[in-house]
Amino acid sequence: MVLGSVQGVWTGWTTEVMHASVSDPSVHPRWLSITDACKYISMSYKTLMQHVLNDEIYGTKKGGKWYIDRYSIDRFMLADEVDVAAIIADVKRSGYNG
Repeated sequence: MVLGSVQGVWTGWTTEVMHASVSDPSVHPRWLSITDACKYISMSYKTLMQHVLNDEIYGTKKGGKWYIDRYSIDRFMLADEVDVAAIIADVKRSGYNG
């Protein structure tokens, strides 16, 4: 979602979002239904909800329906990202010749 803001004050939707088609793949909503979140993260409902209830992924329940923050999913998935360049440098420094 693209929101317009001025010094942290929400000023409404930008023109980009207002004119975007719902089926347009370039538009990625921030808040996902639990079904869409499961598809997005390729995880079962039970596992995703365990992460939400353990405060590892942010979700909120509004009107009896769960909404999952896509940015929170992205941060969760990147938390264990390995720095491959650093690992290769360490291996080279150790003198490993493979």
